[in-house]
Amino acid sequence: MIELYIFNTSTFESHITSTCLSLSKRSTLSVLSHDITRFLISRKVNMNPREIKIEEDKYGKKFVDEKVGVHFNISYSGDWMLIGMSRSPIGVDIERIRTIDYRNISRHFSLCEQHYIHSINQSVAEREFFRIWTGKESFVKYMGAGLKMPLYSFSIPTEPGLGYVDTGCEDIKPRLLSFELGGEYAISVCF
Repeated sequence: MIELYIFNTSTFESHITSTCLSLSKRSTLSVLSHDITRFLISRKVNMNPREIKIEEDKYGKKFVDEKVGVHFNISYSGDWMLIGMSRSPIGVDIERIRTIDYRNISRHFSLCEQHYIHSINQSVAEREFFRIWTGKESFVKYMGAGLKMPLYSFSIPTEPGLGYVDTGCEDIKPRLLSFELGGEYAISVCF
């Protein structure tokens, strides 16, 4: 079972302003997200939040001691913070849907994804680009490989909703759930 927690960080503004004046908003959100994650994990496993140590691997993926038995992942975009938790590996990503040069950026996608993006109506192509992008980000985070994994080396389902990441390897076939938040943000969860 996965658990998703979505927070509107604009409600944290007074806390951010009063406690972290010397940090950038992104750094402050990082500190705050770790505190929230510690609290959520502590409630799940009945531990004191101060006993939960968040560490970082060589690729930057955050984790807690495997004896705790909880995997988590965090993402932020605009005013939103997304925290995903599971008993097995998980990757999450949230991105604000905005105007970008999606045709150029999608050159780094798999051939199947490139064909899909370039063949659909332009009015939905940008939105679909962000669904695929968040799917790719969540898979890379699920694998814990950072962006060292080439984005063309795996494919995200071209159908929205629940599907499987095509890794080309039968041993690695995680599920992927994609959806939107208020029509303004794309969210993907890989588990």
